[in-house]
Amino acid sequence: MFALLLFAVVFAVTAGAGLVGSDSNRNIDERFSAHKVGRLLSFSAFDQQRTRPEESHQRKLRNDKNITITEADKGKAAVIMDTPDFHDLVNKTLSDTSTYKILPKDPTAKLERQHKKTLKTLHDSNQINDTVIINLVSSCSQTSYFTWQNNIYQQIHGLPMGSPLSPLITEIFMTIFEESALSTSPFQPLCWYRKVDDTFTILDPNHNPAELLDHLNKQHARIQFTMEVEAQHKLPFLDVSLDNSSERIVPTVYRLSSTNKARHSLHPSQTCQSHL
Repeated sequence: MFALLLFAVVFAVTAGAGLVGSDSNRNIDERFSAHKVGRLLSFSAFDQQRTRPEESHQRKLRNDKNITITEADKGKAAVIMDTPDFHDLVNKTLSDTSTYKILPKDPTAKLERQHKKTLKTLHDSNQINDTVIINLVSSCSQTSYFTWQNNIYQQIHGLPMGSPLSPLITEIFMTIFEESALSTSPFQPLCWYRKVDDTFTILDPNHNPAELLDHLNKQHARIQFTMEVEAQHKLPFLDVSLDNSSERIVPTVYRLSSTNKARHSLHPSQTCQSHL
């Protein structure tokens, strides 16, 4: 029988604030259950038809200056935070000078000139080579800036969250990272299957999982892994529970216990809790 492991990769800092909201003690009509409030705030449901009571409650929530409603860093969901807590979290994130810096002025005009020059050069040469592709990708991924409390910030490390290029570049980077890390590993996993930032791994029972975890966490200062080992021959991976009690791994639907309320991970500039 083999040992089942789950590794969750944690980027020390990513673009944007991955916010996890605390419970808000606002007075919401008792007729609206938790899932209806979620529907009211869902970022993917703006264009859905709503009843008048729903629209009324949505306006009240949006207009409440004591709370801040923002999009979650994962999934099409909304997060509610007390506004002072939200401001404190953002300010703490932006205080990391190795990732963000304040710009002296709005860079939009300068960036527009640079982009036009790049596109004109591309048009005049009428060819695309490796250098051109690298320059275009760099132009899109390294010019991320935003405003917060009358300051203009530029992200100087990592990829901008929400950019359509970011998942692709991240996947390329992580593939290279994994190939390099596993090629120098003290032993080779029997399997290594990653989905975004969760990796399902099978090890020979004679190998020490902590040794592999320690090796992975020495590869990059900003990328750290957490690990979960199978318990009672079971290990959840994504939405599947994997049973390792027989000669073959048997998958079943994974259902989160109603008593477990801490199943989440905080990505940017916060200590990450192992999810699943």
